[in-house]
Amino acid sequence: MSWTARRLPALLLLLALLVPAAPAGAVGPFSHFTFCQKLWPSLSVRLGHTQAQRDRLWPVFLAGAIAHDAGYYPGADNNLSYAVHLVHPWRVTQGMLAQAQNPGEWAFALGWLSHALLDIRTHRDLVNAFTGGPYSQTMLAHKQFEWGLDCWLLARPQGEWLWQAPLDWQPGLALWQRVMAKVYGRRVDREVMAQAMRAHEKEVRRLPYVFWLSGRLERPDHWAGNALGWVLGHSARPLYVAWLGWRDRDLDVRGVLTARWPSPQDQRGLLSAMELTAGDLNQALAGGPWPQGSLDADPLCDAGECGQVKQARRWLDSLPAAP
Repeated sequence: MSWTARRLPALLLLLALLVPAAPAGAVGPFSHFTFCQKLWPSLSVRLGHTQAQRDRLWPVFLAGAIAHDAGYYPGADNNLSYAVHLVHPWRVTQGMLAQAQNPGEWAFALGWLSHALLDIRTHRDLVNAFTGGPYSQTMLAHKQFEWGLDCWLLARPQGEWLWQAPLDWQPGLALWQRVMAKVYGRRVDREVMAQAMRAHEKEVRRLPYVFWLSGRLERPDHWAGNALGWVLGHSARPLYVAWLGWRDRDLDVRGVLTARWPSPQDQRGLLSAMELTAGDLNQALAGGPWPQGSLDADPLCDAGECGQVKQARRWLDSLPAAP
């Protein structure tokens, strides 16, 4: 039996897990969820929620915290995410808070705010510094670093809940649509947003297992899965990555499969960024100054010159005018 034939079952299993695979927009969804866990107890008390309300609104808050990135996932329109990251992102964020009309919309808006602030903080202070440039110039290195942080969070014993984080985006869709109309003067069909969130949820459920069974992380007390991940990580994974590199294809899949486990310094950097961002959030809610520029902290995009911002503007121009 040939070397390839012996490894074919493992390769097929890995391919089944990875088709399609998801990109990282800034730090990944599990970093945003972890930040939400830090914020929500004080935010929910600040808003006067009862315990029953907290339980009901927690999944809405989590959905708002990843909604920015929903368009990046297979089956969604990536222009939706390019727009809210790169074209007037702070007007959109302020609009979310200004137009929220009920507790569900408030929870979604606060999640949205947490995402925007963590994105710009981690890009500026952590990710761009490590990769030597903004995303538009160092795409693969960004993906490897950001997914590596998520792998670390998923592997921690206290991160077990991340594997099945609850999500409820329905209370935020009308708000999202109203704010897009207000900021951009364009009507985005609500189904575009709902489809993006469905695609995002699908990948959020799948990605931990992709990382695990490709050997990017180990789970405490899950020896069988860890063993399978080790086997695939030393056979099918490097073979598939080499093939993708040779074909110069599927940067997103390569980023997932070559996620870089963070050093202790990087781990501390992420936790420090979360601490600082919590202060940024309190300052924003108290009426303090807001950040400026794109969420990618990319001067080229801030100037309207990167490819993604040009694509987002063309997409917005193609939409019908808001009533």
